Amino acid sequence: MNLPNKLTLTRIVLVPVFMIFVSLTSLDAVANGTFQPLYYLLAGIVFAAASFTDFLDGHLARKWNMVTDFGKFADPLADKLLTTVAFIYMMRDGVCSPVVLCIIPPVSSRFPACAWWRPVPRTAR
Repeated sequence: MNLPNKLTLTRIVLVPVFMIFVSLTSLDAVANGTFQPLYYLLAGIVFAAASFTDFLDGHLARKWNMVTDFGKFADPLADKLLTTVAFIYMMRDGVCSPVVLCIIPPVSSRFPACAWWRPVPRTAR
């Protein structure tokens, strides 16, 4: 297991940590007077750290020529997990529309499960 793959696994592990911090409060708590902005700050820090590991693992894998089949699969999966969870919680708080969840995740052509979205190249006859 090389360092870029470990960073990818770290990002996958950070997704539930992000979910815990962001679910501890909601914007509805502002009306109740029980809003804790510290949890959103911690969730933002975890999200930023996970996003930085996305940059770092790709950079190191290419620089050190450590591209693996596991990394090709797990890196886009970790990206989708992190961003989809963030969109779901933003939708819960009314920050973004549910339409965003219908449009953005399938459009990503980096994720192998969405390869059907890309046009099929025409072959010469």
